[in-house]
Amino acid sequence: ALPGASNRGALRVRYLPALTQPDFDHLLWSCDLNLVRGEDSFVRAQWAGKPFLWQIYPQDDGAHAAKLAAFQQLFLAGATVEVRAAVGRAALDWNGIAASAAKPDHAAGFTLPPPGLREPWLAHCQAWRAHLAELPDLASSLRAFVRKHR
Repeated sequence: ALPGASNRGALRVRYLPALTQPDFDHLLWSCDLNLVRGEDSFVRAQWAGKPFLWQIYPQDDGAHAAKLAAFQQLFLAGATVEVRAAVGRAALDWNGIAASAAKPDHAAGFTLPPPGLREPWLAHCQAWRAHLAELPDLASSLRAFVRKHR
């Protein structure tokens, strides 16, 4: 059984019942930070335009680490150096992917980006959402791909 709620300083944790998709979207839009799991929630978190971390489903062959790295490379390409480093490290930590090989001084555990990066991280997430909105829809992209490769 999950506990009803817990507080630690300014952090409030609340366990919620299952939500409809519109209610879940509203919740994502209302939060300062979204910690999401799985692909559907991951997509909805990107559309919310709020800071988020994706907990990717682990795969036995470790392919999830490469998938996360590929997304982070695309997602963080336009971010500031500070946001790129802090969010990249937090994504690895959140997923239990060891960054110690790349950063031997990195302590084990989970480190969120510092509060001073909240606004730049938020601005980056909003810019990412705007970028996604400019992309063509999937059906049009597939049609163009098929025409090109016939």
